[in-house]
Amino acid sequence: MYDGTKRLENKGVSCISCHNVNTARVIPGGLLAKDLTTAHSRMGGDAGITGILNAPPFPAMTDSYKNNPITPDEAFAIAAFLKSVEDENTAGTVQAAALSPLLTYGGIGLLVWIGLVLF
Repeated sequence: MYDGTKRLENKGVSCISCHNVNTARVIPGGLLAKDLTTAHSRMGGDAGITGILNAPPFPAMTDSYKNNPITPDEAFAIAAFLKSVEDENTAGTVQAAALSPLLTYGGIGLLVWIGLVLF
C-alpha cells in the first residue's frame, strides 16, 4: 500500500508538496492546495481519485505531471491510501496534527533572533 513515502516512478512531484493529509504516517504537507484528508469521499471514491490523477483538471497539477505522469498502479495506490486515511480519521484514531517542525523551529529561531536584537 502507498504510504506517502515512496518516490513516484516517473519522478513526479510528491502530493505532499502541495497537499496536506491528516495522518500520523506522513509529515504535515503543503498548504498550496486543498487538504486531502477527506478527498476519497469528496471526489467520488477510487474512480474519482484515479480520474483526477490520470487527467488532472487543476492547472498546477497539469503542469506538475505533464512530463512526469502518475502510473495507473500509483493512482490506484494513492486512492487506497486516501481511503485508509479517511477511514482512520472517521474512526477517530488520529489526533490533531502536530505542528510542523519547520513552524516550531522557525518560531523558536524568530524568538532567539528578536532576543538578540533587543539585547
